[in-house]
Amino acid sequence: MNQGNPRAGGHDGDNGAFHDGGLLLLFPTRTVGLFLAFQSQEVPTDANGGPAPGAQSLADLLGKGGGGATTGQAYLERALINPVGSDGGHEVVVVGNLGTGPLDLAGWKLRDTNGHTTTLSGTVEGGGSLLVHLDGRGAQLGNNGGNLLLLDKTGGQVHAVTYAAADAATEDRFVRLPLSRPGAAADADAGVASIAGTQALGGGQGHGHAHDPRHRRRTACPPARPSG
Repeated sequence: MNQGNPRAGGHDGDNGAFHDGGLLLLFPTRTVGLFLAFQSQEVPTDANGGPAPGAQSLADLLGKGGGGATTGQAYLERALINPVGSDGGHEVVVVGNLGTGPLDLAGWKLRDTNGHTTTLSGTVEGGGSLLVHLDGRGAQLGNNGGNLLLLDKTGGQVHAVTYAAADAATEDRFVRLPLSRPGAAADADAGVASIAGTQALGGGQGHGHAHDPRHRRRTACPPARPSG
C-alpha cells in the first residue's frame, strides 16, 4: 500500500491511487479486511494517493484523547432505498457526523452507481445526522443493489458503500449502511479506534493506509513461525 506518505518525509513519490493491499477474510455473513499502515502516514488521502488538505498522521490521531471538538467525520449512515410507491423523489440518504463539532456539507455530493450526483447543503451537528431527500434527478438508489459515494467539496471520496438487492427487499424501511469502503468491509469503530492496531507498527515511513481512519481495521500481523 503506497498512500498517505507525507510530502516532507521522502516517501511521497510512492503515493498513488489504487495502491491498497491487504487481506480479505470472507465469512458467511460479512467480509473483514486487514490492512497495515505506518503511523507517519496521513489520512484522508486525495485522488492521487497523497495527503488531502487538512490530513493528519495516524500517530496524531492515535494520540488524541478527550478535550475539544474533534474534526467532523461524515459517513453514509442509513438509506431509504425502497419507499412506498414510486421511488423517484422519495428515496432518502442519511449522512452522519462522527465528530463532536459541526460539519458544513455545502458543496459535498452523493454519487450513485451510474455517476449521477446530488449536491448537498446544510450543517450536521456533532454526533448528529442529516436527512438528504433525493429528488429523482440526481443520485438514485437501485432496488437491485448498487454503490453510493460521499464526496467532499474538493471531490475527494469520504465514504463509499455497496448495498445489495436484499437491502431493498423490505419496503418503506431505512437500511443501515456499513461503515466500510469497497475492498475493505471491515467493522468500523467510530473515529480512530479502528486503526489502533497500527501502534504496534511504530513510527517511520511506510507504504500505505486506507483512505479513511474509520473504514479499515488495521492491525499488526505476528511474525510467521518457521516451518519444520
